[in-house]
Amino acid sequence: MESNQYSEVDYDRLAKILNAIQAWNTDLSASGRHEEYCKMADSSFSFYQGTDYLFWEDFAGDWRLSRFGNARTKTWLETDAHVDNYGAFCNYKGGVIYGLNDFDESVIADYQYDVWRLAVSIVLVARLNGDLSHKQQENVVNAFAGS
Repeated sequence: MESNQYSEVDYDRLAKILNAIQAWNTDLSASGRHEEYCKMADSSFSFYQGTDYLFWEDFAGDWRLSRFGNARTKTWLETDAHVDNYGAFCNYKGGVIYGLNDFDESVIADYQYDVWRLAVSIVLVARLNGDLSHKQQENVVNAFAGS
């Protein structure tokens, strides 16, 4: 007899995720939902890109915010910080700058949310590309978080 590798909690989490994805994409046409789901199924990073609302649901009000945050550490956040939302573009003086480029869902909140979200995306891309060891991934995330 094969034992079940998933607990009841795992099934509850899976159901919660599937229900959230369905609810979030309700306004899309059937073909739009199919396209969105296919994009998310491409990789763990693509799934992460397409489900920022799950991140916010999981981490909103997280107890770890108080470790480095307080009432004065709130700022404008991009809210969907991941490696594909960084890029080069021209500023109003014609100079090329590098930075975040997707602010359509910006909010004022603790800076740590964008740091956490971007750190996770760095690891997902590193795993997807397979060119960094676990220790190298840790070093990259630590360098990013430290800066």
